[in-house]
Amino acid sequence: MQFDKKFLILFALIAAFFLISSIYYFHKTVQDGSSINMSDFRVYYYAGFRLEMNKNIYDVDDGYFIYKYAPIFALMMSVIKFTTVSPAAALALWYFILFVSLILSVYVFREIIFNLNTNMSVTLKFLYAVPFLFLFRYLIIVNFTNYLPHHWPAIVKLYDRFLFIFGIVYLSSLFFKYKDEIASAVSRPRNDRNQIIIIGASLLFNLRFILLNIDRGQVNLVILALLAYFMYYLSNRKEVTAGIYLGIAIVFKIVPAIFLIYLILKKRIRALSAALITSLALLFLPSFKWGFKYNMELMNSWLSALRMTLPAEYLNYKNQSLLAMLSRFFSKSSDCFIIGLDEKYLLLLVGLVYIIAIALLIYAVGKKGNVKSEHERSLCDLSLFFIAMILLSPVGTKATFIYTILPVAILVKRAFEKSLRDVYINSGLLIYGISTYLNSSDIIGDMSILLHKYSLMTLSLLILFGLIVYAKETEDNS
Repeated sequence: MQFDKKFLILFALIAAFFLISSIYYFHKTVQDGSSINMSDFRVYYYAGFRLEMNKNIYDVDDGYFIYKYAPIFALMMSVIKFTTVSPAAALALWYFILFVSLILSVYVFREIIFNLNTNMSVTLKFLYAVPFLFLFRYLIIVNFTNYLPHHWPAIVKLYDRFLFIFGIVYLSSLFFKYKDEIASAVSRPRNDRNQIIIIGASLLFNLRFILLNIDRGQVNLVILALLAYFMYYLSNRKEVTAGIYLGIAIVFKIVPAIFLIYLILKKRIRALSAALITSLALLFLPSFKWGFKYNMELMNSWLSALRMTLPAEYLNYKNQSLLAMLSRFFSKSSDCFIIGLDEKYLLLLVGLVYIIAIALLIYAVGKKGNVKSEHERSLCDLSLFFIAMILLSPVGTKATFIYTILPVAILVKRAFEKSLRDVYINSGLLIYGISTYLNSSDIIGDMSILLHKYSLMTLSLLILFGLIVYAKETEDNS
């Protein structure tokens, strides 16, 4: 069996790049091992800390650091908090989780885009093993600390050694048990010589956003991996499994819920049901820890936190969502408005534009187009939803542009299928790449703020959306 050395090299480069970036941002973020500088991870970490201290995770005076996620996510972060000895160790573990998420996302998207039909259950066995071991450690610490207070540090140290040895033995046994499947997963594909270029180009387009997610410690890479598995199982007609992955992604952030519309349009009822049931189950799961009543209080606090903080985000120049663009262009409170509207008329305008946008999304997905392959059509449709997830979100920061990895890869693939002769795709990708990379304060200084205020990044997303629609409407070579 001939191994795909080029892809192994690509994964090695990703690992090296991620390691170097993580070390840099780690020293930038961690002050003395006991505190963390401003980052999204700090919000997650201290939400888990406050949760275990029986404090309201949404009751924070500093609005910038207010926790805006579901209670279940704080419970997950408390696992990281209590399985590490310091904030620095917790951040290192979180970086490892983000790295694994990025590698899995690239690997699974490669499988989906090129329809390789590799057995993905092997990767999941390795993926599930690590969090299970940490969860087991967390449960032991939480439940037995109070019973053996004097001897506990020595017991934890002994258990950590056992956990390390057991983890190596367990993962090694998985490797030898599934070595044939692993070899098949990294074997050289026979159907496309441009795979390494296509995936590599997509990563280069998103390099800035990968760095931004590492810098902020954002959860977007984890969600990206969950959505990649959602797509994989959906394309393989395993709807319940696909729905479970989507449901988990939704409780991390609400915005992946837009894929529920896709499931409705495609009449994937089992996937839709599984996603809804999984989301609801996870939202109410913390009730087993602190009771149904307190969990409902936290849920209400979560919604209140969103209502309190979201309006301030609409005029923030860093917000590149469609809602933010409309607010900056038409709100009297904006310092760059084109037409100043009262709040009532602004809400009507926003509502009308969003109705039109969702209608256009449904229309674009509903059209069959001229793509011969059903698999290619589904990739285009799902790419539209990835872009819409950023555009239609109330808060579309640059970190969320990481979700364009799939749409960009689809367009680069189509460009190669057209032998790089399609003027619209080539020029559109060039404009998108230049506009997203140049629009940085490190390159153009304060001009970047002006371009953000006038929503250059939002317009870039609209260009990307139009390119995917165009790619679906033009004949492919599949």
